[in-house]
Formats: sequence, C-alpha cells, structure tokens
Amino acid sequence: MNLSDDEPPLSWRFLVVGVGAVGALIAARLGSVANLTLVVRSQASRERIAKAGLSVVDADGTTQVKALHPKDVRVVASVDEVCEEVFDFVIVACKLHQLPALAPSLKALAANDCKTTFLFAQNGVPFFFPQSEDISDAVRGHKLTSVDPSGALADAVPVSSCLGCALFVCGEIVGDDDSSSSSDVALVVKRTMHGNSRERIHIGAPTKDTHLMSKARELVHVLCVANLDAILIETPAELWTVMFNKLMGNVSYNFISALTLCDMGVLSSTAVSRKLAGDVMAEARAVGQACGVSMMSPEDRLKMSDTKHPVRPSTLQDLIRKRPMEIDILNALIELAQVLKVDTPRMTTLAVLTQLRGDAVCYL
Repeated sequence: MNLSDDEPPLSWRFLVVGVGAVGALIAARLGSVANLTLVVRSQASRERIAKAGLSVVDADGTTQVKALHPKDVRVVASVDEVCEEVFDFVIVACKLHQLPALAPSLKALAANDCKTTFLFAQNGVPFFFPQSEDISDAVRGHKLTSVDPSGALADAVPVSSCLGCALFVCGEIVGDDDSSSSSDVALVVKRTMHGNSRERIHIGAPTKDTHLMSKARELVHVLCVANLDAILIETPAELWTVMFNKLMGNVSYNFISALTLCDMGVLSSTAVSRKLAGDVMAEARAVGQACGVSMMSPEDRLKMSDTKHPVRPSTLQDLIRKRPMEIDILNALIELAQVLKVDTPRMTTLAVLTQLRGDAVCYL
C-alpha cells in the first residue's frame, strides 16, 4: 500500500511510548509528518533527544539514514505528563514486560477520547488476542496472565481501540547506557538491516469492526508518508497468521541467542543451532494451529531467518546490557499451549534456562 504521495496533516498527534530500537526507528521518521511526542524514561537519552535529536545510521555505523531534529519532537519523561491530552495514535513500543505498569496511564489516555487508537508494537502474543476474532473458541476469552497478570491492560484499553502488528525491524541503540555521553550529541540508533532491506511493519485490526479497520488504514497511510514500509492487514485471521509466524522466529532464535551469546549469522549457519531452532518452531507452529491460526512450516520459517550478517536479537542485546529479557514472549505461548494441551518441552526448557541466565547476570 503506497500512499507516500499524499501528505497527512501535521496536526495529527502521535505519542510514541518507549524509545528502544523499534520506537526510535519509527519516531525518527514520524517527526517530519506528524505532531510527535516521545516518552523517554532515561534522563540521559531524554536530554540528548531534546537537545540534539535522534539519528538513524546504517549498519556500517557511519552513514546517516534519517535524523529527527529537536524542533520536530516534544520529549517527556512519562505518559502521566500527557495523560490528559488527546492523541490520534499512541504507539506503545516499550518491552512486553513493561506494559502492566503502564496500564493506569494508558487507561487515562483511552478515557480522554474514544477515538484514540493504540498500536502495540511488541514481539509476542498481545494481551488482547483472546478477545479478538478469527481464533479458536478454546482460547477466546482466556485471561492471558503471563502478559496481563491482573487484567489491568485489558481493562485499560478495550480491544476496539487496539491494533496489532508484526515488526520486521532490526536495530540497536548506540551508547544509551553510557552516562558519559554528552547531551549535545544526538541519540543514535543503528539499523542492522543489510543491503537493500528496509524496516517493515504489518498492521491490522484484531476485530472486523469497520471503524477500527479505518484507523488501521489511516495509520498505514501516515507511516508510508513517513517513508516506512507499512503494510495493511485486511482481516484478523491474516493478522494472527503474520504475527504468529513471525513469533516462530522470536521464541526460537531470540532465546537460543541469549543462552549461547551467538548472533544470527552464527546461529543460522550452524547445523546444531539451526536444528534446535527448527524443533522449537515446530512446537510454536503446533500452538498456533491449535489457536486456529494458519502456520507455515518450520523449514520455510528457518529460511526466512537465514542470514550471514551478525545481527543480534533484542533478547541478546538486553542480556548484554544487563536488562530484563522479554521472557514473556515465550511464557505467553507456553500458557496458550497449556490451555490447548499442546506439548512444548523445548520452549519450556528455553524459558527456564533464559530466566536462570537473566538472574545470573547480576553476578557477572
């Protein structure tokens, strides 16, 4: 869907919550086409963006691809600072495990204007999946406690205001944990896509509600104008197909990478790790099929992940930075497997080992 010749009004208001690699790559392009506010928890990163902006560089680390100038963005420390304001779109780009703590603030935003639409830009099964359409009755209405333990998220943002997406985005924030970095230097996000590859976002509505679908189209429109490859997903069934097939790679390679400290170039070219990833993908495929989702074969999914480049999955990046890893990506699929009585011994083992690995980081 290419709407890049049609300029959206700059009065469209966007709030991006979380400026990791995903949030930064999206925000850097949105600043020139929309009224943009960023929520950045880190004081050092917040000051750098406010004073010098945000710079997207290519995989070589030197070629600038896109720059977000300070004049094109407002930076705040928390959602609470803007929770009484009205936004057309809220892009929630923080980590999956950070969402429950945001629930009260998101609820306040949702209450301001029933027309505000939320795009949840995380890897994994979203909290609103059991309230969606085109899924198995066996999981419809289930409370996904691994993602939304108290049900606060489902209470805060109704499914009628939620959009889902599959992120084909690779990047790393450079020097965000370096307190010595000058606030006069732009925050840098390095793309780890290689060659002619570009960031790609597939966006769709979890229900067949016509208003929500129109909001999905509007969002795709703006992102295309912002020079992002945004692709509209027409039905809930197609949304879950794209998301769950993407998830097959996340629940395998992301966690194998964290346990082995190997990048994707090594893992996808080593027979033993590729075999393990394929076995984990087979379990994820069985869960997806039991949920009523059309799934690709592990062999085809492995080919999608093959690369010669030293791409570091986000889980490995978090481990290196001694930050909590997104184990809930695994736990949510394991939870659905338990409901559906699907055996997932490899995924369960990966989850346990990754949790232990994360707990041990503080001793290194």
